[in-house]
Amino acid sequence: MVQSLQVYGIEIPESQIDEAMELLRPLIERENAVSAALPITDEKAYRKLARSVGGDASRIMRRFSLEEDPEYVQRREEWHNFLRQHRKR
Repeated sequence: MVQSLQVYGIEIPESQIDEAMELLRPLIERENAVSAALPITDEKAYRKLARSVGGDASRIMRRFSLEEDPEYVQRREEWHNFLRQHRKR
């Protein structure tokens, strides 16, 4: 998966694929955990929303929740630093 980032100008050598996955895997796991714990306090009103509106609201709240989670923020920064080191210039 991380090798596919080369289409965006991120070149990760084969020798660093394991390191990349060691950074990415826990980031994705934390993102999933935080997103899964996001409470919908009014399920009835949520079901009445248009699908696109509900999706937008979910995305906004997921991003907010992730930015409020210190573990996620730390893991994201580590991953982004790794990506910056491998950005094609």
